[in-house]
Amino acid sequence: MEVAHVLFMDVVGYSVLRINQQASAQLEMQNLVNASSEVQTAKSERKFICRPAGDGMALIFFRDIASPVRTALQIHEEMQKNARAIQARLGAPLKMRMGIHSGVVLMVEDLNSQSDAAGEGINIAQRVMDCGDADHILVSSKVAESLLTVDPWQHYLRDIGDCRVKHGVVVHLYLLHGRLSGGYYGNVAIPKKVAEEQEAMEREASRFRGSYFDTHPEMRGRLAALGIAIGLIGGCMYSWAKVPAFKSAVQTTFAHFAGKPEAKPPTKSGPAHGEGGHAPHSESAHGGSHPHANSAPDSGDAPTRVAVPDLLGKPLDDAESAVENQDLHLAKNPPTGYNTQYGEGLIYEQTPSAGEYVAPGARITVHISKGDPPDATVPGAEPSASGGQ
Repeated sequence: MEVAHVLFMDVVGYSVLRINQQASAQLEMQNLVNASSEVQTAKSERKFICRPAGDGMALIFFRDIASPVRTALQIHEEMQKNARAIQARLGAPLKMRMGIHSGVVLMVEDLNSQSDAAGEGINIAQRVMDCGDADHILVSSKVAESLLTVDPWQHYLRDIGDCRVKHGVVVHLYLLHGRLSGGYYGNVAIPKKVAEEQEAMEREASRFRGSYFDTHPEMRGRLAALGIAIGLIGGCMYSWAKVPAFKSAVQTTFAHFAGKPEAKPPTKSGPAHGEGGHAPHSESAHGGSHPHANSAPDSGDAPTRVAVPDLLGKPLDDAESAVENQDLHLAKNPPTGYNTQYGEGLIYEQTPSAGEYVAPGARITVHISKGDPPDATVPGAEPSASGGQ
């Protein structure tokens, strides 16, 4: 196994030529190769193999990597100088395309006991050549990357990108348009096959790119963050409306960080019936303060205290909803009494008073108004109860 530098070339339009023209084209190509000084030098050093390949041939060099590149330019120059004579002998213009690659080959002997070579280096050189049109000199990236560091080749090579070849193999190509001593040789146009394959690969790649978020990965993180934020907000809103303990905890926490609230004075009940209302609630009237009541939550146990809602003037159903939202309970069978300030069916007194802080689950006692008291002077009227009842 050895590393070889291969120039693969063939005649463009060979299959449309007549048989005698095909034979003449082969002869003309051989003459052009033999006229190359680079080939003659390599032959004399026994570092050269010419391998026929149908309508073309592979020139295999075991010298420096630029040998096939110089040979390609010499053949092009000779072909241009003798273009009219060649066309006269052939009966048609002679057009060739070339591909250059450097790779490993396996040295073998043919049936005539002559040295021959086979392997990846020759195969890829042929695939590179197949990408070109008439007069194209295409160079694989493996050769080009070595030449780009050496004058004058860096000025003669043009990167034309990837091209997919036989068996789905993708080769990276450079276009050679240069000279040795005279004019410039090689086709400067992008090969048709290269352009078509690049468009096809781009279409295929776009189908696999997926959605907008696949092509913009930075948006995927933002979308995930937005989704999490929406979920948290939605969960908090649902808990606020449906979970009384959550609402109570949030209110207590905000009250704690905002500063300890001042205790509100006991809610004043309506005036007694003799004076247009009922007597105000007092500790002596109910046997002392409520066992769970406190004017304000201590900083140490703030999360375990809830504020008593204001129930005065509310119907019993609304009061039940209000205390349930605070994780509290109404005492069963609330007492009733006459009251001139609050209409029939409305709460006119509550214990503990609104604004006091109690433990969750505490029971709230309320008094329900029976409306205005009857006039005692009217015959048959009920006597009014003392203390606003």
